[in-house]
Amino acid sequence: MQPSDCNFRPMKRRHIDAVLKIIEAHDEDDFEYARDSYEHSGRSGQYVLMYEDAVIGVTGHRRAPDTDNTFWLSWTYLDADYRGRKLGKLMLEKLFDILKQKEARKLFVSTSDYIDPQRGSIYLDAINLYKSVGFKEEVVHPDYYNPGESQLIYGLELQPVQPATKRANNKRGIVLEELFEIGETENVYAADWCFSGRKCFTADQMKRLLDDARERNARSVFISFPSDVRKVFKPLEESGFQPCGILENYFEDGLHEYQFRYTIS
Repeated sequence: MQPSDCNFRPMKRRHIDAVLKIIEAHDEDDFEYARDSYEHSGRSGQYVLMYEDAVIGVTGHRRAPDTDNTFWLSWTYLDADYRGRKLGKLMLEKLFDILKQKEARKLFVSTSDYIDPQRGSIYLDAINLYKSVGFKEEVVHPDYYNPGESQLIYGLELQPVQPATKRANNKRGIVLEELFEIGETENVYAADWCFSGRKCFTADQMKRLLDDARERNARSVFISFPSDVRKVFKPLEESGFQPCGILENYFEDGLHEYQFRYTIS
């Protein structure tokens, strides 16, 4: 079998059971989240690789909200019987062509450095694949999914980066909203927020939110902002948050995502 013998096509409802079987064989947690994602977010932007009449691979994309054509890579897996034949690279290159037709600027992927006691580093092959097609490591969050298991975020520019225009300080107000547990993590939370009014949340307001996180036995709390929202720096510092990463050109060229972390335990 040669890569040219395979067909890359949009995922149909009839493909989902075969796709989930491929994902479950690699990672049960990914299986559960993929199943929920296909059910609640649909199949738009999701693709399968077919050999004859069988599904042998899956990949796809989801648009990042409130961005200028930024996307996240969806679950990307191959049937174990078909690995080692450059089919993963084939799927990604076909996906890149589709994204470029949509004028996508940048694609991100999140993965893990988890080491299985029996199988070793189960995401190492995927990481090497991402690197081989041009993804660059941008952020590492230690002890993210579980103690000892980091989150790794890679980014790929799909279009030439345009020169950034000089940005004024964003003067919109920032209001803290609810605290929520991040999917696939063990007691790691994120603080949500919205633009409202002219004032920024205070350090005392953030500390009350962190008290709530402690009551929920949170290990860490994350929050992120566009790079032009500078008024958050002071209350974040005063409440104990530390800068922990930057996703370059996330919202648009020249407008990055600044990430902050508060470690409880």
